[in-house]
Amino acid sequence: MRYPSLIVVLAMLGALALFVWRARPANRLHRLFALQILSFSTWTLGVAGLYNGSDHFDIWGGLCFAGASLIPSAFLAFVHYYPPESRWPSRTVIRAAVLIGILFALMSVSTSWIVTDFEWRSGELWRRPGPLYGLFAVYFLAVWGQGAILIFVKWRRARGVEHLHLKYLT
Repeated sequence: MRYPSLIVVLAMLGALALFVWRARPANRLHRLFALQILSFSTWTLGVAGLYNGSDHFDIWGGLCFAGASLIPSAFLAFVHYYPPESRWPSRTVIRAAVLIGILFALMSVSTSWIVTDFEWRSGELWRRPGPLYGLFAVYFLAVWGQGAILIFVKWRRARGVEHLHLKYLT
């Protein structure tokens, strides 16, 4: 039952990303939100592939971790530009986070340096961490943590309509 549900979620995420992007394609905030949703979609596609029962676990697992690599940096970039635009972290930090996320995504789909050997054991999905898995975990938590702190700080400082917008974003 997981696989059909994941396909529905994937279709809904794709539709949401397309809807947001097409609503105002020239707006940076709309593009960043759509890219964040597409990173969620990539992760969901990887998870759906792992649960579909095919024999290509390394391909689907790599895709899953590629999507997971892009999620924190897409979130940080979106939160940074969400009104009001922040001075912290700098654009250089955001670009570095995005670049590192892209590098981890490429490594996830092309090497076994992040994770490898996906398999089902006793009804559970197992995988073996690669040599860069610890570094991936540090990146994921550090960038995601920066985004969470940033949105919390914005929420605490905001007043009026800005506060309401941020309240519904969180």
